[in-house]
Amino acid sequence: MFGSRARFVVAGALVGVCLANPVFAASPTEQLRAGIDRILGTFGDASLKSADAAERRVRVRALAAELFDWGETARRALGHHWPTLTDDQRQEFVRLFRSHLEHAYLSRLELYHGERINYAAESVDGDQAMVRTKVLSAPDALVSQQKQAIGVDYLMIRRGDRWQVYDVVLEGVSVVSNYHKQFDSIIQRSSWEGLLTRMKAKQAERQ
Repeated sequence: MFGSRARFVVAGALVGVCLANPVFAASPTEQLRAGIDRILGTFGDASLKSADAAERRVRVRALAAELFDWGETARRALGHHWPTLTDDQRQEFVRLFRSHLEHAYLSRLELYHGERINYAAESVDGDQAMVRTKVLSAPDALVSQQKQAIGVDYLMIRRGDRWQVYDVVLEGVSVVSNYHKQFDSIIQRSSWEGLLTRMKAKQAERQ
């Protein structure tokens, strides 16, 4: 479950994923930029230098919980299956899916080595927005010129005065679309219960 391509999409994007504190009338880009500075700043915070991995993950999860609209991400990932679920089933799926995504990007963020974020463009259409960025390798990174910049687009939705991310697109590959294909395939071949069983098993392996 959850192929390597899906894990790559999530992990590659998340070096720039974090939360901005709600700022009244701030643009999607402004909120995203402030959030990135905040979460990456934890890696240089002297008070966190001696913090263990568990403590750091708690801090990052708290930031991500405000950035992401987990319910919206889950709804879009399940697509036409979402309306058929009860409220309890939806809550359970959101919890399991969130746990999986948190594990993927938190693990990757701990490997941060000074990558930089370039904010290329922003487009807003009502309560929907897209912020286009480039993840740039650190100046001393030993990578080829062709791989120094990775395109990462953040799809966001307005919730009051805050913009929240519901999808991340890495080099043209959507996290939501990628998982939707996987979830739909599992449900079609097995059942809704079969999907939950597999997700719970994966969660148990991480504990």
